Amino acid sequence: MSSQYDQRSLIEALDSGADDFIGKPPSAEELGARLRAGERILSMQRELIRLATIDPLTGLCNRRGFFEHATEACARVVPPDGSVSAIILDVDNFKRINDSYGHKKGDEALRLCARAARLDQAVTGRLGGDEFALLLERKTLPQAIEVAEELRLRLAARPFDTGEERITLTWSVGVGEGRPGDTVDQILARADAALYDAKLGGRNRVVGAHAGMLTRPAIVTTGLARASAL
Repeated sequence: MSSQYDQRSLIEALDSGADDFIGKPPSAEELGARLRAGERILSMQRELIRLATIDPLTGLCNRRGFFEHATEACARVVPPDGSVSAIILDVDNFKRINDSYGHKKGDEALRLCARAARLDQAVTGRLGGDEFALLLERKTLPQAIEVAEELRLRLAARPFDTGEERITLTWSVGVGEGRPGDTVDQILARADAALYDAKLGGRNRVVGAHAGMLTRPAIVTTGLARASAL
């Protein structure tokens, strides 16, 4: 805002980083109109940010949004009392659904999975394809494994109507716990290694890895039993 309301002053102000320029003293009508225009711009910016971080198919965070919120969540966790764990869920044999019933039904299946994966207490996102992830604050590995098992059972309890038949969707689940100073990538890497073992072990199961382990699982959970890995 300046009493020097001329073209040169306007250009200099905008080139210096100003979003708007108004003469002083402003009229109430002009000030109100500029504020309304500014609010429209802010609303558009908020919507663009939302669209850039939300997966349009499922309504969950997309990969970018998940990493942004997960990074903020990790920063809130203060060691040694705080714990953070990650869960990765991968839909079993999802390609068969697309091949057998079409991509439209495949999209419906992903939306059903997204509803089953959603937790109010976690950052939940679709990383891409048929892979979902959750970041849980203040959850140790055993606690996160319990949450993951609940998610596994939740999906299995929601039959999916393909239009031809009702089928049961399942997913393989990997769980990893973070260490102080870990990035989201490092925590997800442990969960991803555990997920790989869950698939090798027959799918439709939960595998958890110790924070310091990337390949050998610490705890394995299935719908039938739990066992400590050797």
